[in-house]
Amino acid sequence: MAPWVLQKDIPSILRRAAALTVVAGLLIYLGINLAGTFSTPPLDLETPIDNSVSAAPNLLVKGITNPETRVQINGHEVISNIKGFFEEPIILNPGLNVIVVRAIKKYGQSTTLIRNVILKEPKDISLK
Repeated sequence: MAPWVLQKDIPSILRRAAALTVVAGLLIYLGINLAGTFSTPPLDLETPIDNSVSAAPNLLVKGITNPETRVQINGHEVISNIKGFFEEPIILNPGLNVIVVRAIKKYGQSTTLIRNVILKEPKDISLK
């Protein structure tokens, strides 16, 4: 044993090392949780595909986010299931439709995805 470390100092050194380990662990734990709390929520849309063209006026907006995250489609609240999956039918207007999907965490952080969908109305064919 080194001469500068006295036998009676070893328990004191071990207590300090244990306390330092606990404090470091708590700081790491808090850092990870705070980063998750203040980050934006994930948001993935399965449908619609951006810049798509539809012949039918009915469109299903479908995606996934975190289960505890609120979802809005064009400003209307949508219910997601316990796994974070959501789907909502919407009615398209003729021409360009801008679909805005937002995932909002309880502290206000949000992720927004915008999809443009064009509704092409079928042309009337007359036999004159």
